[in-house]
Amino acid sequence: MIRFVIIAALALGLFAAPPRGMAQDGAKPVLTIDWLTFLRETQYGRRLAAEFQAEKDALQAEWDRIELELSQEEEELVRQRQIVSAEEFRALSKAFDQKVIAVRREQRERRAELPEKEMAYSRALLQAAGPILFDLVQQNGASVLIDKRNVLVDLSSVDVTRQAIEEMDRRIGDGRTQTPTTE
Repeated sequence: MIRFVIIAALALGLFAAPPRGMAQDGAKPVLTIDWLTFLRETQYGRRLAAEFQAEKDALQAEWDRIELELSQEEEELVRQRQIVSAEEFRALSKAFDQKVIAVRREQRERRAELPEKEMAYSRALLQAAGPILFDLVQQNGASVLIDKRNVLVDLSSVDVTRQAIEEMDRRIGDGRTQTPTTE
């Protein structure tokens, strides 16, 4: 029954909705932006994504190097087993195990920081894009700009993603020069 009411309400809403992009009863239009597309396609976003990928690659390269070193150290430890006393081998083995545990913990902690770093890059883009997005909201006479992923039903919003990307690239570029133009 509830499902029927929801479907009926949506169907009635489709027929009663104003044309796409048009405000109803003097209300200001709602703008949407595909934030992931904005992040991926602006010069600034691409630069930030490349920097983040470089950090991830460096972390992986470091892990690969450490893993190789530990593997070589383990092989040497196995050779030592035949040379040293059982007691001395146990001590060497225990020290090696502790080292491996510490290295793995450190790498796990560094990998756990990656999502926060990725969010920091996203926040940096939002901070740089803020004035541009604000201008787009004003220019379109809107009251709000919403990420498309947060919209369940879209009957009358105006997507400004492409316009935002073009304006961001024109005014800020890849962000290396932090003197954005205001025109």
